[in-house]
Amino acid sequence: MSKFILDGNSMQLRQLMCVLEDSEQSAKILGVDRRSQLQWLFGDVNRHIHNFLTSITTLVDHTQNLMREDFIKPEHRQEYQLKVKNVFATDPLAQFLQDFRNYMTHYAVPQIGLEKRFGSTETDAEPGKVYIDLDHLETTFHWSSPSRRFIEANSPKIRMLTLVDDYGLKLKNFYDELMSTFQSHLGRELHEVRSMMQESNDLWEKMIGVKHG
Repeated sequence: MSKFILDGNSMQLRQLMCVLEDSEQSAKILGVDRRSQLQWLFGDVNRHIHNFLTSITTLVDHTQNLMREDFIKPEHRQEYQLKVKNVFATDPLAQFLQDFRNYMTHYAVPQIGLEKRFGSTETDAEPGKVYIDLDHLETTFHWSSPSRRFIEANSPKIRMLTLVDDYGLKLKNFYDELMSTFQSHLGRELHEVRSMMQESNDLWEKMIGVKHG
């Protein structure tokens, strides 16, 4: 369910950014008379960024709590911890997004913009890019070393879709592998739970059938 929440927030953020980056749509909203609409859309992008970043932390915390449960075998827990260390602990992108969540939640709302290049005709117009202004992030905030490296490597700005898509792919690969470890470490137990659930469903359907009969 936590993964579902993150996926939903990622999808909504992505859809909104795609509207802003679309050539025809951005041409309509970038006129002077549409400035208030553009500001409202930027505010909505920040709202969705906040939801996206918060759901990352939610998924991380819920997964950590799950892996502390008594039914998790020690070797399974160690395997998970090693995987987290290898994939996320020192990864600049993952660390930046976690720090960025803390920055946006506790410190300030980031500055975002829309980079757009118009051609001589509408058909020549290039897709826009919704970006985060990395140069305007407060340096006094407690950024981790990997986060600072990420900011320095991508300054002055980074496309938000790049963050969403790159992290989404990394997360998908990680959780696909994590789910497979449950089958390898708890296959017998999971089979027993499924069997019990099926027996319970069969009994319930039988009871309902008798009652209606």
